Parts: sequence; structure tokens; C-alpha cells
Amino acid sequence: IPDGALPRVALVGRPNVGKSAIFNRICGAPHAVVSDYPGVTRDRLFRRATHNGREFMLVDTGGVEEAARAFQADVARALGQPTSANETVVREERDWEAALKKAQRREREMMREANVPLLVETQSVAAIRDADSIILVTDGQAGLTESDAEMYTWLRRTHPNKPCFVSCNKCESTKTSAEMMTAEFYELGHGLENVYAMSAISGTGVADLLDDVVTSIDGITHDAESLSGDEEDCRVCIIGRPNVGKSSLLNQVLGEERLVVSDMAGTTRDAVDVEVVSPEEPHRK
Repeated sequence: IPDGALPRVALVGRPNVGKSAIFNRICGAPHAVVSDYPGVTRDRLFRRATHNGREFMLVDTGGVEEAARAFQADVARALGQPTSANETVVREERDWEAALKKAQRREREMMREANVPLLVETQSVAAIRDADSIILVTDGQAGLTESDAEMYTWLRRTHPNKPCFVSCNKCESTKTSAEMMTAEFYELGHGLENVYAMSAISGTGVADLLDDVVTSIDGITHDAESLSGDEEDCRVCIIGRPNVGKSSLLNQVLGEERLVVSDMAGTTRDAVDVEVVSPEEPHRK
């Protein structure tokens, strides 16, 4: 089955709740970069996954909303301004002129990056739009946040006909039961019947979630041009030093804004695989 014909399941949620870790767990391989630092994932990542004999396309996305707030705090730190009422900022340089120039350079760098959170959010919205089923990932250790509630409400209002599953990740604690960690998430309402307690680290609870996800996409297929298997796929790798336009080149080939592009070096962090069908030879990819 061509990738484009498979039903799509999107992982969405605020930054640092473990979307990429769940993505890797379901796919069975470390395809996505995982870090404790929020905002690592920027581009949509697509991988084929299988559960109970049902194949689907799993989509990893970047976090939404919190990235912009984190950026504002970074700018404040670069300028030597307090990021909260109780925080005291200490400059290490004794040369104030050099310190000011350093802060200005950091400010310019981050101002160039300022557009990145919006571009990442655009990618996430596209993934939600194209998905047949949505998994909203939350953090059981952090509990229900305002961002979680706002996102769930937005999903239910803008995509009322799409199945939306609430995954409560990081429920590997031995001190607090999964039932206690998920209890407050039922306050989300909108007909929410089940919150799936799970752990991307240990894998517990993932199968229970996928049981219902694959049921929700049963029978769904998309129109995709049939590709002949007589010839092997031609694999092309785009490489080069940072900020030379690799992502822009791939977007141009695809004819869409598939990858996040900015003037800041190092914008792309994951290795992104994309299927391209040649217009001259539609039987090849």
C-alpha cells in the first residue's frame, strides 16, 4: 500500500510532553530526536506503523503555544532583564560594553528565530487537518494545564468529526497510581470517555491506546496513485552544512512548505524522509 493511501494518525500537544518518545515507541525505532529540552521537534515526521495487523501512517509534530513564551524569556535573559519578579540576573562580563554587544548579538539571533514557533505551529495545524485520527498527548506528571484544556477544546470545536484520544504520558511513577494521574483530565469534557495512562519509556498503556485508535481508522483509505513494484525506489539524500538552503530545496521539489525554513542555522533537527513521485515517470518514486 502506498504511503499516501494509509490512514493518518497525528500526535499533537504542547512542548515536552513526550510526543516524539511515543512516536519512536509506536514505530519501534528511534526515528525522532528526543530531548528534555522543549521545542526540539519542528518538522512533521511521517512513519508507517502497524498494530494488530492494521497499518497506518503516524505523524509526529512540534509543540504549540509554549514555545513562544519560552522565546520571550530567552530574549529577556539575553538583554539582562529579569524573567520573573523573583529572579535576579547576574552578568558574568565585567566589560559592560562587551556584554551589551553580546546581548545584542543574541537578541538578533533569537529575533530571527522568533518566527520559528509560528512556522512549527503551522506544520502542526497541517498535520491535524490531514489526520484521520488525533492523539492529544499530555504530561501526567505535570497534570492538566490550561494549554492542554485550550488545545482539546480547539480540537473538538474545529474537528468535531475526527476521533480525538487523550494520552496521559509519563505515568511511570511508582509513587502515584495511573488512575490518580489521569483523574483530573476527565474535566476536559466534550464527551471525553477515556484517558489513556501510558509511558513512552516503558511502553505500558501504549497497546490499549492503539487498540482504540486502529478501530477508529478501520476501513479508511486515501486515493493514491498506484506505484509499480517492478523497479526499486531511487533514494536521494540532501546534505550540506547548516543554513545553505537544504530545506528550501526540498520544499521547492515538493511544491509545498513541507519543512520549516528560517534564516537561523540549525532549524532542521530531525532526518526527514519524504516520498516524491516523478511527474515524468509516475510509476517511480
